[in-house]
Amino acid sequence: PRLVDVLGLESMDLAYSLIKISLSSRNRNNFYSLIKEKSTFDSLTGQFVLQDNIWIKKLNVNKIYRGNITKF
Repeated sequence: PRLVDVLGLESMDLAYSLIKISLSSRNRNNFYSLIKEKSTFDSLTGQFVLQDNIWIKKLNVNKIYRGNITKF
């Protein structure tokens, strides 16, 4: 897969995870608290971690060559 494909799939996967959480919430405040309780989301290129109310992405080491991505 190419870089744009991977980033697109990653964003769709993250959105899917958020939608699954939102289905079990009663309102917006409950939705925010459920996301904070989860505090980590795995993705194709790394992991999103909530630290001090900031989402930080811990990246996996990948090799990009001619637009293709392979894991190291």
